[in-house]
Amino acid sequence: MSLPDMISDRTEALLLGQAEIPGKQMAKIIAAGTQTCSSLGYSAIAGIPCNTFHAQPIWASFMEALSCYCFDKPLELINMIDETINFIKCRYPSGSNIGIMSTTGTREQGLYSKKLSLADYNVIEPEKQDEIHQIIYAPEWGLKSGIKPSDKSVSAVRGEVEKLASRGAQLVILGCTELPIAFEETGLVNHGLKYDVELIDPMRILARALVKAAAPDKLL
Repeated sequence: MSLPDMISDRTEALLLGQAEIPGKQMAKIIAAGTQTCSSLGYSAIAGIPCNTFHAQPIWASFMEALSCYCFDKPLELINMIDETINFIKCRYPSGSNIGIMSTTGTREQGLYSKKLSLADYNVIEPEKQDEIHQIIYAPEWGLKSGIKPSDKSVSAVRGEVEKLASRGAQLVILGCTELPIAFEETGLVNHGLKYDVELIDPMRILARALVKAAAPDKLL
């Protein structure tokens, strides 16, 4: 089967009411991978390394499209949002203050905030979401604008994390694929911020969950 060149922007798809487009595109890719694994005699394990993709309208479209394919071997899907929430539950007790930086689509869908609130965590989100959107999408300097993040975007991300920490966040979820890029030089642990705040990258959590499911003896 032919594959799409790329997956449509998920936030844009949500805002335009076109959630079925990225859902169907991703289903085609996952189906191709699963069928390849089946032809080699293996079962497939997959996860989607995009926070906004897990928004209910997109995820539902994805699952519906995926159900149209037939596989000889089962497919195991690992949900990045659920894995991240479970990671937090193992490290932070209920009542902890959890900061969330994300795309507008992820925030409006409450992908993290709803589940964290149900688990009795205190959710802290940026006061000006439009500024977060610009950090990610600004065509001249945003994180998506080039291969290497601009000094302006890196400074802006770090500044927004410090704002969340100043409001009491003990941990900040970097809930967009590009946000952790701002910490490549300093790292998520020794990040050089003036506040003692933990940063987590959901993609790293997903990657570890995939390795654990496929080859637990190789998990470091």
